[in-house]
Amino acid sequence: MRSSRFELDELLQRNHMSSFQDARWLRRLWSLSAPGTPTTPYAQHISIVNDRGYSSSRERAPYASHAGLFAAPGAGIHNFVEVGALDPLNSARCFLHQARFEILGDIANNLTGLLSWALVDGSTLTTATRVLTTPFVADADPDVQPKLFVGTIETGNLPSLQNIPSSVTTGVTAAQPTFGSRISDVEPLPGLHFALSWLGPKNLMFICSANMSWIMRITWQGMRD
Repeated sequence: MRSSRFELDELLQRNHMSSFQDARWLRRLWSLSAPGTPTTPYAQHISIVNDRGYSSSRERAPYASHAGLFAAPGAGIHNFVEVGALDPLNSARCFLHQARFEILGDIANNLTGLLSWALVDGSTLTTATRVLTTPFVADADPDVQPKLFVGTIETGNLPSLQNIPSSVTTGVTAAQPTFGSRISDVEPLPGLHFALSWLGPKNLMFICSANMSWIMRITWQGMRD
């Protein structure tokens, strides 16, 4: 008992709680009354889940959002929007949180005017126009920067695409003049905070049918992987 007390006094004098970063003295103090690993019963069956629900620019995961109306570009030409993120140190992990596209056109185009998407590096495509655009809303972050391109592309230069089913079709009537409005929503997946995740340098490109006007709203995020 005397040796234990001597060891306790020596520990307190030596460490004197000088640093919160070094808690070995507390571990040894505890071991005087409970030899072995006394913290084990209190640290069993623990799982840490990082769902990135709290992510912000402070975690190097800035978000951006944009919206706009784009006029029909002409016969055989498609509107597109391309989103991603740039990390100068590594490829960024990107998240699409939500997107809505309303494609405007007549009945004939409305029946075939699908929204499509692709994961591509837009700089490798031959486009009619591809303009780096500042998002309406974006976090200012020195490490990861959300990127947005808008432009037009000819049918012959389209990448391999996947069609997205429409969510709502309105305005299709037999009255004159006829008009159509086709809405496609991309929403967060059940149980997750995002709708889609991909790794750069590829970007997520949304493309509508040729010579169609559209209204779009999109929110995405880039995170240091």
